[in-house]
Amino acid sequence: VTLIGFIFWINISFLGRGVSSKNKVPSISILVPDNLGDSVNNKWMNFLTENIIIDIANLGNIIVTPLRKVMKISEEELELEEIVSRLKSDYLLLSSVYIDGKEFDMNSQLIKTDNNESIFGKKINENIKNIPNASNQIASEILVSLGFKNNLEIAFEGKQKRFNEAYKSGEYQKAIDIVNPAKREKGLTVNIKGEFGFNRIEGTLT
Repeated sequence: VTLIGFIFWINISFLGRGVSSKNKVPSISILVPDNLGDSVNNKWMNFLTENIIIDIANLGNIIVTPLRKVMKISEEELELEEIVSRLKSDYLLLSSVYIDGKEFDMNSQLIKTDNNESIFGKKINENIKNIPNASNQIASEILVSLGFKNNLEIAFEGKQKRFNEAYKSGEYQKAIDIVNPAKREKGLTVNIKGEFGFNRIEGTLT
């Protein structure tokens, strides 16, 4: 037992390897696509982006950047390196959309941010009303390309675990961000430990 413990200590301290790094949950940011065709309401572009975010968050145990953060990034003209630095995600989905009448073409690339390597590409042609079909295709194929199975139960369990850890450590904004990207078909559970007191002078309850 002592020998095993010593080897494990050497492994962690000097080689920088450990069980936790192998099981690290990856993170992904879905950027708002560039519009290359007919002018369209920004709400439509945001709705398309949000659908992809929700589908990925629901189907896989992966950390997904909430829409409000990627919308803020999209409003600024930033180079790829700046976007990577700001979002700090392992992967970025970069897309362009060409809208022609009632149809749209969407070209997407999944970039691994540590080396800017493109590991996934997808072309879609859909009716502008069929956003759910397009987003589900992209989300499913991205997860497969990253080695994940499309599994609602596993995705939910991972989300619950990350939520619990963030809440326990007092990172409440992070906890909210974990909840926001996905539909809450089952409610995430949180145990809140609180204290209450009654101020007899002012008659207030906290």
